Amino acid sequence: MNLNISSPPSIQAYTTRLRRRLLAGNPLETLLELHDCNQEMLCKWGPLVKRRRLHPADGFAWRFINQVEILRPDFKPEAARLRPKGQGVFQNFTQRVLQIKELHFPEMEDMPKVRWLSKFTTRKLAHYNSTKDEVAFSLIFDQLNAPAELLDYLAFHELLHRKVGIIRENGRVKAHTPVFKAEERRYPGFAQMDQKIHQFISEHQSPTPL
Repeated sequence: MNLNISSPPSIQAYTTRLRRRLLAGNPLETLLELHDCNQEMLCKWGPLVKRRRLHPADGFAWRFINQVEILRPDFKPEAARLRPKGQGVFQNFTQRVLQIKELHFPEMEDMPKVRWLSKFTTRKLAHYNSTKDEVAFSLIFDQLNAPAELLDYLAFHELLHRKVGIIRENGRVKAHTPVFKAEERRYPGFAQMDQKIHQFISEHQSPTPL
């Protein structure tokens, strides 16, 4: 396995590659080799983290690198072929979307596809694609400490998009319609959600070095 550590990639690029390896069903020997490469990258980036404030998205990537040894008890790399796309290393959004659908949208007879976005991004936290009938979530939420209430709210938000749909008005597409906003305001604790999401992101802006 070659992670090209002689020419260090960005934190984002390395971490997404690391995450794919963990989810690809590699044998134990490969994961141990990956761990050795990981330690080298931590040594290269540690001084950078100490000297400057990282972009929040890079802060989430850095934290993911530091957490990869602490896998969920049920995480089995060898079961990769059977793993839903929405199941990450630390969080399982497929299961979470299913639970929120059953709780808040019992009228929905089927499930949308669930996957993760390709980046640790703080600009697009989640997305519903009506053409593919697919919800997707930023990699920043595949973290050990991602608050469950935020994950539940994001799942609700995207399922609400699926339920309400979009309208076209004067050549423009509108997703956050008055109907959507009215239903979203009924979500428990809705008034505090934006503040809690902002707090979660800001707490990762200055990641703690090893």
